[in-house]
Amino acid sequence: MENNNDLIIHAHDFDKNGGGTELLHENIADKLKDDELAWVHLNASHDGAKQWLTENIDYLDHLIFDALLADETRPRMVQYEKGLLLILRGVNLNEGMEPEDMISIRLWIDENRIISFQRRPLKAVDDICKRLIVGKGPKNSAEFLAALCSRLFQRMEPVILDLDERSDTIEETILEGPSIESRQEIVDIRKTAIILRRYIAPQKDVISYLRTSELSWIDTISRRNLQESLDRVTRYVEDLDAIRERAQIVVRRQSILDTGHKSIRCASGSLV
Repeated sequence: MENNNDLIIHAHDFDKNGGGTELLHENIADKLKDDELAWVHLNASHDGAKQWLTENIDYLDHLIFDALLADETRPRMVQYEKGLLLILRGVNLNEGMEPEDMISIRLWIDENRIISFQRRPLKAVDDICKRLIVGKGPKNSAEFLAALCSRLFQRMEPVILDLDERSDTIEETILEGPSIESRQEIVDIRKTAIILRRYIAPQKDVISYLRTSELSWIDTISRRNLQESLDRVTRYVEDLDAIRERAQIVVRRQSILDTGHKSIRCASGSLV
């Protein structure tokens, strides 16, 4: 297929010891049909993405194809036979982008194959690739799943901490003296918290289900690691709720201060 280099972003097999070998494009489809674990990560925006799936992964349901290639996605999980259709989102850490413009990763994962798609670069995926190359990556599908969730959520933490610090700073600024700029800043903070929560909160339900899933290939250690991710994402949702509520209180406080200042000006004017 033409432009195959643009379609296939990463492709690896796994040596069961944390390492992996990069696969040649012509070997990927055969490796994915083997009993040994292989992973291909593809560009969902490529014109040939659906054709590649149809020609090479014909054993998956076409409804799964549609979900993997959908233009718009929300975090969710669907179990189908012994595999999972999984859609997650990570913060956008690409240069010049806003973190809350979250990037989706869509994947089919079972015991022997991982087929994943992205429309924009996602650093959590690069993290796993780099660890595979140096022999410190996941040894099986369950470890891959736990590692992906862990990396996605770890990279969210600095973004949420920064938002919390901005909330503290702007609250102090408003107490010292409200302004149009500070009002806009707190509105922006609240909007960012709402957007982040919209995509992070559903992932709590996804990870909770994964942790208790009856799929035999998700081992005990991976379930424990998923529990850590669940604890982390639960805390994020609580933090975002708190930021949003604080921002709303600050907006109301500034409105009261503004009203008070106007009343004082009116009273002063009536005495002249």
